[in-house]
Amino acid sequence: RLRYRGQKHWNWNYAQKSWKVRLDNELVRGQQTFSFINPVNPVPFAEQIILDIARKNGLLTPDFFPVRLMLNKAYMGVYWFMGQPDEFLLRRNDRFPGSIYSGNRAESVEPNGDSSLFYRAKYWKKPSSRLAEDKPDKSDLQQLLDMIWKADPAQFAAFAREHLDLSKFALMDALDVVFGGTQHDWDQDHKLYFDPYRGRWEPLAWDFRGYRHRAAMNLGENPLQMRLKELPSYLTLRNRWVLKLVQLDASPYRIAVRARELETLLSSELASDPYWDAYSLLPEVSRYFRQWVRPMNHELLNLALESMLAVFRKRAAFLQDLLLAPAVDARLLRTPGEWDRLSLVVDGASALRLQLVQMRFNGMCEGSPSLVADADEDGRARPGETSWEGPEVSPGLSLSPGLILRPLPSPSAARGRVSVATQARRYDFRILHGAGCRLAGLHVGLLHELTDRTQVIELSPQDTTAPMLADLAGIPGPTACTPGADVAEPGRRSIHPWCTPPDPAGPVVFGPGEVRIDADRIFLPGQPVTVRPGTRFLLGPGVSLLFFDRLSALGTAGQPIRFERAGPTAWGGLTLQGPGTRGSTFSHVTITGGSKPADRLTELPGMINLHDTAEIELSDCQISLNTGSDNALHAAYVENLKIVRLRAHDCPSDALDLEFVTGEVLDSAILRTGDECIDLMGSRLRVDRVHLLGCGGNAVSAGERSDVRITSAVIVGGDTGLLAKNNSDVTCSSSVIYRTGTGVRVEKKQERYSGASR
Repeated sequence: RLRYRGQKHWNWNYAQKSWKVRLDNELVRGQQTFSFINPVNPVPFAEQIILDIARKNGLLTPDFFPVRLMLNKAYMGVYWFMGQPDEFLLRRNDRFPGSIYSGNRAESVEPNGDSSLFYRAKYWKKPSSRLAEDKPDKSDLQQLLDMIWKADPAQFAAFAREHLDLSKFALMDALDVVFGGTQHDWDQDHKLYFDPYRGRWEPLAWDFRGYRHRAAMNLGENPLQMRLKELPSYLTLRNRWVLKLVQLDASPYRIAVRARELETLLSSELASDPYWDAYSLLPEVSRYFRQWVRPMNHELLNLALESMLAVFRKRAAFLQDLLLAPAVDARLLRTPGEWDRLSLVVDGASALRLQLVQMRFNGMCEGSPSLVADADEDGRARPGETSWEGPEVSPGLSLSPGLILRPLPSPSAARGRVSVATQARRYDFRILHGAGCRLAGLHVGLLHELTDRTQVIELSPQDTTAPMLADLAGIPGPTACTPGADVAEPGRRSIHPWCTPPDPAGPVVFGPGEVRIDADRIFLPGQPVTVRPGTRFLLGPGVSLLFFDRLSALGTAGQPIRFERAGPTAWGGLTLQGPGTRGSTFSHVTITGGSKPADRLTELPGMINLHDTAEIELSDCQISLNTGSDNALHAAYVENLKIVRLRAHDCPSDALDLEFVTGEVLDSAILRTGDECIDLMGSRLRVDRVHLLGCGGNAVSAGERSDVRITSAVIVGGDTGLLAKNNSDVTCSSSVIYRTGTGVRVEKKQERYSGASR
């Protein structure tokens, strides 16, 4: 099926049209739907350079490369092949199918005149969903949009920490900053993917039209981006990406080299293109003149390329100068009592880490001096305020600048009504020293978190004056805990980082003995959990345990650890979620009688869920008798999963469901399952010395480009012994398959993958 693609006149009103193609029974580069784009940029490969950098640095990025196009045996010239942000893109990148949303153009029904794109999910298209029946449901996107407008700063920060891939949003933002992009505004060109097992939203790289420069970091904004910038760590994260790009992959030198390579590669192709043309070749006296398409040639290409590279050099130099400029003001104020005041004012592009404070005194202090973070600005040390004792302390505090929203001179539905500007933040400390001494000076060591450069400041006490205090009072300090205006309204500012209470931190230890848990427990990053041998968890109905940090559950043969239901009703599930759980271990642990965690934004289908982590080991464990869950153990995006001497039995559906996992299953037994004993998707697994007995479906089902090596296995009973499908590779040796409906089945039909299974 073929149709025109694009609304601009150059996409449909000339001989060289843009096309969108959908194939029914075959794939091209693993894709069912793709487009051929008529290039009208005077530098036709400019966007390709940006998208290649996005792909290299980890953003999900559809194909975008030049091709020759023949249509009805007629040569139509040079086009750009463009893949689509759909399920095929996810599968080609070893990502699980989930919600993909495409936002481009929405009417404005908001009272303030904004585009409704970031208010209402109905204006977004949904080309992909986890299940076909989920296609009409846009509640996950509406939840994200509601968080932008309705969440207070603490609520949004908690949501972002768990459900937004901040590094990838920062990279997407950084690409627009580096290349001067303006496309991803309030109304157009947004692609978002929600990974159901990582439980996180991330942007898809799409539609970069850059190489512009003004003396500003962002040349365009959108509501989600502005809320992200309110997070204390986000701007430093984004600017770290900016600096990395302009110094490495997107340095002016590398961009020039890549541009010249593509120019040389395409020189003869463009010369033979009978329809080579471009816009922006006339004086920009109006939009009409800018979009007037005129014939192109190599002389015009060289002029356009030189102009583009000159603008980019200017922008890269501007960004580096801005990011590397120091922006801290430190003042040490003497007070008449037994304490003095240290005020640090942080502005600019980067947070600073307070690494060292050395105190010098005249005379002998009666007690040990201390540094106190004055969170309430009352000049007193109160219970709960963070303090460090001694004349030399290492606080390790991150001190970040803030932001404020300024009104745009020419607001519009697409561009919004405000722009973001950084704003200084003040951090106050008290130096308590008691009687008998006077503070002679401070040696303050700061680490520039963007560049890892150290800055040392020597301070001598100053007498406090009213103008000095008034000057400091005009800078938002630790008590600036309200935004001052609604979301995306002029005057709104980020709250001071000290206004948000810190998450619980510190190790948690359970056992030994009986531990009853009657409500869900969540262990956040910074809360590693240790379970001692001989601990028995009794979990109430539907109760779940969710770990975001390392779990160490090391029982012994004589003192195993048990997770079981407290009464006749199943408990929920046990989940390790995210990179913080890397290195978690289970040894001599029995997990039985659970179901799955209650509904969350993150999909948790198993009694045990191991998601987005690495180096997980289960040894000498038993799992059984789960109810109401798709899997006894579900693992997704796990590197180096090691399962040794596992015994799994009486599982009503799959015992082990491993999706995009690398690892091994050794010396284990799986008995009496309702469906698969081992179900694989996109996984690389070694299976050695296992017994798979009474599997209700397939003993081993390998799909979606899995690679499985099986040795010394005993497979008895069940529907099928070994199943290979969707371009998977299964090797089996020194094994027995007995009394199965089918011993080995290889599916020839590949619905979503190129290549044969074997």
